[in-house]
Amino acid sequence: MLSNPPLLLKHERASQGLFILAAWYDCGEACASLLEHGLSPNIKDYNSLIIMDRTLKNGSRAYSPLIAAATRGNVDTVRILIQDGADLNICYCSMTAVEHLLLALEKESF
Repeated sequence: MLSNPPLLLKHERASQGLFILAAWYDCGEACASLLEHGLSPNIKDYNSLIIMDRTLKNGSRAYSPLIAAATRGNVDTVRILIQDGADLNICYCSMTAVEHLLLALEKESF
């Protein structure tokens, strides 16, 4: 874990994007460190969408670390986020984070 928050964490947009990417790529330890340094598990980032969901070109929907981890089936990262208070009812594309996780895990089992 990081002992001092890096300069990047002082820039809200950059740290939100970093958090989303860490959750997307199942970097649970990085997510835990970001949470430890005060980032909320319920942040909503409108900019990371362009990177992760090419169908949303205008960034009209918010993405959260929990949604990022859940859509990829990153169970360990989802667990870390939930333990730190992530909102299970947050929706993305008309589905909750829990529904995204179940769908991802179902796809993985085939």
